Amino acid sequence: MTTPRPLTIVSIAAEVAPFSKTGGLGDVASSLPEAISRLGHRTIVVTPFYQFIASPSIKQIASNILFSLRDATELRMNIYESRLDNDTSVYFIEHPLLSRVDHPYNSDRNNERFYIFDHAVFALLKHLQIQPDILHCHDWHTGLIPEILNRSYRDDPSFMYTAAVLTIHNLAFQMGSPWKKTPKSLRDDGNRPLPPLSHRAKIRAINFMRRGIMYADILNAVSEQYAQEIQTNEYGEYLERLLKNRNDRLFGIVNGIDVQEYNPETDPGIRARFSARSIWRKATNKEYLQRRFRLPLAPHIPLIGMVTRFTRQKGFDILMRAMGTICSIPVQLVVFGGGDKKYEDYFAKMAKKHPKRIAAYLKFNTEDATKIYAGSDIFLMPSRFEPCGITQLIAMRYGTIPVARATGGLIDTIQNYQPFQHKGRGNGFIFRRYHSQSLIYALTRAIETYRRPAEWEQLVTRVMQMSFSWEIPAKRYLELFRTGLKRRRTWMESQAKHS
Repeated sequence: MTTPRPLTIVSIAAEVAPFSKTGGLGDVASSLPEAISRLGHRTIVVTPFYQFIASPSIKQIASNILFSLRDATELRMNIYESRLDNDTSVYFIEHPLLSRVDHPYNSDRNNERFYIFDHAVFALLKHLQIQPDILHCHDWHTGLIPEILNRSYRDDPSFMYTAAVLTIHNLAFQMGSPWKKTPKSLRDDGNRPLPPLSHRAKIRAINFMRRGIMYADILNAVSEQYAQEIQTNEYGEYLERLLKNRNDRLFGIVNGIDVQEYNPETDPGIRARFSARSIWRKATNKEYLQRRFRLPLAPHIPLIGMVTRFTRQKGFDILMRAMGTICSIPVQLVVFGGGDKKYEDYFAKMAKKHPKRIAAYLKFNTEDATKIYAGSDIFLMPSRFEPCGITQLIAMRYGTIPVARATGGLIDTIQNYQPFQHKGRGNGFIFRRYHSQSLIYALTRAIETYRRPAEWEQLVTRVMQMSFSWEIPAKRYLELFRTGLKRRRTWMESQAKHS
């Protein structure tokens, strides 16, 4: 049997850790290419060069490179280069409109910015003489790339047999402004050619995600459950019919995490390092959290942690309705993150009202996040929807047991704990109904289990021995890429017969 040839894969994303990161996308856009590279394939990452990026490893390699848009408008860009930890090349595109921001998405011209970026990707690859097998497009920001590939580069020898794979990280975000607020008369059906850059109103109305779904050779969501959910009215965000029509090319692959970066045995940011063989050291991290947030030093009271964006998606509305009950039982809660001001204000007030029970740290930084994972006993994720979720994987890596709603990737990664089965089964506590009482019931089950120390230790040990690395997901992506290449070749051959 012949060994499949190595592939050249170009991964394209609006953010790539450690250079730019606002959430899980930044982690995936760096960790997945590295994992695929370790399997013997050539991986290249392309991302915008934002003015806030500060890294001495980034070097400019080209300037004033001319590129054209669909309407023949000519623009110029600069190209920069750096490396990820395993020497994977990262190329950065600089253009004034794209780059001069203080946050990847804090602009009222996001559609224009990523319209430029998606066209510039092809010019960068041509300039560097890279002929990719796969253009791996991450989320809406790269949604025009499959269409540009099909409309402008179908007959270009560099891209003739290149397949476009679109990964849907969160279908709620489809363009640079909320889709639901776009006037119906301007809503993009994806069938008309892309408008010229000068038509700003039409550019603002482009639905990048819709067009990506329409033109990609392969689609995947970041969990198997989410791939099913987005074909329903509840989660489809007005694209469910289109996704159903293309479900023969829609797959689900659960994300992994960088197990070297998130490793309680080596993490320099936690108070005491530990492993599944030394779980007792985790207690030192709990004591540190209690001291830091001025909570009573109570080793026998379960400490619940949350590391999250403060949005409705994350279940804050049902959590707020459950807080009266939570404050009446012997637990401590540390909420870590930021976002919607109404949720921030609520938890700031609750922390003042219940200083011995609740602590709120209303800003996010990666350095402090692992302290929460390491020091908490229980990790709370009452999400309304969750395409994949990475924080529950990190929490379990640090021996913290998730309590989560059964949605999206949470179903695919958390199995409900069944204490009365042989040696207990499961790795967390799941509730299905999106309701505060269901949340309270699941949390109560976790607390009752915590009060049985030997059983809890066995559960923590089992969770810490589970593997959440990128190795298996990376192999599944490679299978997906090869499926995309076959589809692309078949489509190209059929087009040639009819031409």
